[in-house]
Amino acid sequence: MVAPPRRLQRVPRGFSLWTWLGYLDKYVLFIPSLALQSRWADVVHICDHSNGMYVRWVKRKPTMITCHDVIAMQAAKGLIAGWNVGWTGRLFQRLKASGMAKAPCEGRRPLLAVEQTFGAPNRKTEMARNCHRKADRQIPLCTAKQRFPGMARKSN
Repeated sequence: MVAPPRRLQRVPRGFSLWTWLGYLDKYVLFIPSLALQSRWADVVHICDHSNGMYVRWVKRKPTMITCHDVIAMQAAKGLIAGWNVGWTGRLFQRLKASGMAKAPCEGRRPLLAVEQTFGAPNRKTEMARNCHRKADRQIPLCTAKQRFPGMARKSN
């Protein structure tokens, strides 16, 4: 698994350019590393549709994106009344949507939303059940420490 490291965004969260530095880390500086790391992979799985723009950088490999919802993409296309999206937001959502050629959706609602947003039916889009659904609950801290002894508890 690869993820964009914080290079520029090492400044305090209150810094005025904090968000923009994160975008540079994620969408500019990470690209060469992603392209290099994808060389060894048989299939590239992008774990969230918000990272759909990465598809163009790993296009020599079979690629799929897990889609949780497309509400921001729908808003950018004007499909959600009362939600105004600026030109940069529309551009950002268009970049994200550029990789949505094959998107396993976590459940029926995201599948229907993808079909509604990008054309129905999209033959390359299918529903994939989230295998973690039943385990997606809080467990007591003592149990977590037993199951994952090397994991440190993170705080935001």
